[in-house]
Amino acid sequence: MLNLFALVSCCNVLGIPGAILAGLAIGKSSTEPETARTMVIWSWVLFGLGFVLTIGTFIALGVSGAFDE
Repeated sequence: MLNLFALVSCCNVLGIPGAILAGLAIGKSSTEPETARTMVIWSWVLFGLGFVLTIGTFIALGVSGAFDE
């Protein structure tokens, strides 16, 4: 859910594979709990990495003067 929110609000393109992994993890949670846990961890990694890249992009744009009038 947070991955989809990040995709819509912050243009976090890594939210798409993160949301897919989270959905697959929900489906496998009862049959393959260890695989589901790994998928959830990777979903969180993609969520965090997307935010780091978004913040880094805004910092780089700010330093380069893209937001100057």
